[in-house]
Amino acid sequence: MVKNNRRQFPRIFVSLTATYRSPNLTIDASVENLSQAGLFIASSTVEDIGTSAELVLDLPGRLSPLILPCSVAWSSDIHGMGLRFSELPRDQRAALANFIMGRVNN
Repeated sequence: MVKNNRRQFPRIFVSLTATYRSPNLTIDASVENLSQAGLFIASSTVEDIGTSAELVLDLPGRLSPLILPCSVAWSSDIHGMGLRFSELPRDQRAALANFIMGRVNN
């Protein structure tokens, strides 16, 4: 039986570094999966669902990191946080989409 996948965009598994920043917390984190809608960071420190933040994401091949506005979509004290991207600037959205599509098509 095939389950209904609610994801609008393809998700890729990655091993990237990022910095999560909110008004109350700044942590260096490991990004484990990524899509055009959001990502998952592994962390034993989490915040409440709905917390607004930004993620500074280092992508291979880019000279400068992406600065991605986001909010906490879900969290687990054991695993980390799922982050949903907010309105991304056009250049950030394009860079993210190009990176993901480059991995999906390989």
